[in-house]
Parts: sequence; structure tokens; C-alpha cells
Amino acid sequence: MERLGGSPVEDAIKLLNTSRKDTNLRLAQRGLELARISGGKVLLKNKETGEIKQTFEIETLDNPNDERFGEAYTLLAEEFGTNVLEPKSIMQEQMQGLRYGFPIETGMHAVLLTISKNIEVKKDNGELKIHKEIIGVADIAVIPLQDEHAKFNKECVLGQLYIATKTSKNPKENYRQYGFGRELMISGYEYAKNEAHSRCLQLIGAVGECTYTSRAFWEKVGWKRIYVQKNNDQSKNWKEIQYIQPPLAFNIDTGEIEEGSGDEPEHLMVELFGKDSNKNPKINEKLINIVNGIYKSSNYIPPEAFGLVSEDGQLKSLNQNANLEITEKLIKTYKRHTEAIIPHLQNFSEQLRDMNVRFLTKAEIEAEKLVVEDYITPAEADDITGKDSNNDTNRSI
Repeated sequence: MERLGGSPVEDAIKLLNTSRKDTNLRLAQRGLELARISGGKVLLKNKETGEIKQTFEIETLDNPNDERFGEAYTLLAEEFGTNVLEPKSIMQEQMQGLRYGFPIETGMHAVLLTISKNIEVKKDNGELKIHKEIIGVADIAVIPLQDEHAKFNKECVLGQLYIATKTSKNPKENYRQYGFGRELMISGYEYAKNEAHSRCLQLIGAVGECTYTSRAFWEKVGWKRIYVQKNNDQSKNWKEIQYIQPPLAFNIDTGEIEEGSGDEPEHLMVELFGKDSNKNPKINEKLINIVNGIYKSSNYIPPEAFGLVSEDGQLKSLNQNANLEITEKLIKTYKRHTEAIIPHLQNFSEQLRDMNVRFLTKAEIEAEKLVVEDYITPAEADDITGKDSNNDTNRSI
């Protein structure tokens, strides 16, 4: 990203705010415009008179027991489906800092950002009360990074896990037309900046697992796909790196993948701060660290959940009275779980071996007349061949 004069994350926020003009060009045809004010409020106004038609409020939901959690989760489930979205109980544990492959002392935890509007709801006694109807949700986390030796390196990325806004055939209830995904992203960057500071980490960018149908949206907010070519190759030929989201749900008693969960091919998209970030001599290593962080934050389950503890790289039973046979059984169960994830990181790493890396948008590819081989996911292949697929509900759309 080219610097605009502020910190890298502030530059990202400025660009997102600037991109609101595209939404307002569309809304102007209906005499409306969107404006954002302090306090996470977004206003829908009459373009000519400035009259406020509707106020929307963005809030951070960090308590999994909050009564709004169920409504937020339902919106995500309607958008992504249960084959992609983790079960409600797992998401609640992630919000508590549990269920991660990171030690709990890292402070890793997920939060939901919600955008809502006030509506009047009639109570049983006939009285009217104000209810905040959630019309958009983003599931995010600040992911700490580890180097190739599993040492935390004081860097982190904003992990954009899921984002969804309500849609409807009724134009008045189709909230995607207002660009609320962008507004949630602005709040996401602001949250990540503050969270990174509180945890003494350097925020180096943002990452998400994206569908092919959402590419245009993510490119508008500064994200790009990852392409590689052999070192010393001076041609215009580039190949998109293949990325797989490992299973999200596992049986703790057996370590097996839960029914309905499994591998999900995705497009990995990133925004790394700093001009010419793809010329960083350690960019390949950094990308591996980022994917490892995604897997640790989304797929790995800590050994403690299996009744184990890791000490000096060795797995031991949490129960000091457990005999060797029981301990070995627990270790086998835990490793059965990790064996469903490790090969995917190895495959991602192998694709970067002896490779140059570039981050590219579709517009950049066309402008430079590059010859690219894009990764075609099964869902995309089904659409190309005209098959009816239920798999086009990946993350970050």
C-alpha cells in the first residue's frame, strides 16, 4: 500500500473512507448519501437537505453470553451455511480466548462487530419498545504470528474470519447496497490497531479466506490475491497460490473430523502494509507464518482440550496420576486431529519454495497484460459448468 502520510493502518482506513464515494454515487440516484461520524455511527441522509433518514450503529460484541449473540450468529449461518461456519458453541469459546492452537496467555480471542438499526417492536402488553436489529456482522480476531521456530515475533494480522450483511429481494431491506461491509471493515481496522497496541504487537496487515464471487469487494478495500512464479523467471506468467481451509470441527474424544466438516478450497487474499510489500526478501516466510496463524486461530484445538499439556515440546497428561497407556491414547487422539491440518500448511509452504511472490488485483493483471493461472475452486468450477452447487458459501464474503 502506498503511504498517504499516516501510519499504515490509518492509511488503510483513509482509503476505505475514500471508497465510500462509489456507494454515494449509486445512492445519489435516489437522493441519498451515506456519512460516517465518530462513535461508530453511520448516517443515511437526504443528499439535498441533509435530513437524517436512518442511523446505523456499529458496536463490538465481545461477550458470547450477550443476548445479541444469537441474532448475530443466525445472520452468519444464513449467509455461510453450517458446512463452513463453525458451530455456535465453538465460536463462543473463541470469543472467550479458548479453542485456539495458541497458548491462552497470548490474549488471542475473537470478537463480533455488528451494525444495527433501531426498530419498534410491540411487547405482549401492547407497549412499544426499541430493538436493535442487526443487519451486518463481522467476525474478526487479531492473530499473533510465529516464526519458523514457533517463536512469537511480535507481529500480528487482522484476521477477517466472516463478514455478512442482510440481503433481500425487497430493495428497502437489501442492506448490501449501502456498503456496510466497508463500514464494518473500517471498524475492524480500528479495533485491530487498538488491540495490537494493547498486546504490544505490530499490526502488519490483514488477511481473509475469500470466495471468488467476493473478489471485487475485497479488491475495493485494498486486498489482493497471491501469485507466484519461479525465481529468475522474467516472463509475464504467474500462478495463483492454492489455499485450503482445513476442517473446523473435530470430535474431542476421537480426534476425528466431525460429520459435515471438511476441507474447503478458498482464495487467500491479503493486504500487507508498506509500499512494495511483495518485494520483501522474507515475504515467502511471512506468508507461511500468516497461514500458520490462520490455522492456529481457526482449526487447531489446544492440547488441553484433549487432556494434555505441552511442556518443552513434549505432550503430557494433565492428570498427573494417568498411566502411560491412557496418556498415549490421548496423544494419539490429539495427533489424529493435527494430522488433518499439518499437510495443508506443508502444501502451502511447498508452493512458495524457490518462488517470486506478487500481490495482484484483477485490474493490475489486465493493465500489465500478465498471463495468470487463477485457482479454480470446486464451487467456481460448478458455476462454470452450470452445475448447482451449495459450496459457494465460503468465508469473508
